[in-house]
Amino acid sequence: MVSARQAKRRMYGDLAPDRAAENAASLRPSSASIFRARSTQPAWLSKPATYVVCSQDRALGVGRARTMARRMVRSQLARGRAGNHVVTIDAGHSPFYSVPALVAEVVLDQR
Repeated sequence: MVSARQAKRRMYGDLAPDRAAENAASLRPSSASIFRARSTQPAWLSKPATYVVCSQDRALGVGRARTMARRMVRSQLARGRAGNHVVTIDAGHSPFYSVPALVAEVVLDQR
């Protein structure tokens, strides 16, 4: 479990302090098994998808996010499909809180 202090810095670092504290306080523990489980059929293998890399992500890290984005694109191309996009935005780990209009714009642009 991430402490509230860590969450405010890593997950909500680009939010106003009161909003970051509120979000951090609402976090609940998850089962450790979610980090070991494998997805049997990720949707991005068969459907167009967009991976949003957040340039200020202190939780996942920009390098890891870019690696995951490349994996998504390569996996789909290896299956003879195209349609996945990678978009980088200037935001932290939770852009749906810090820049919701930008996230909406990215989603709408990829339809």
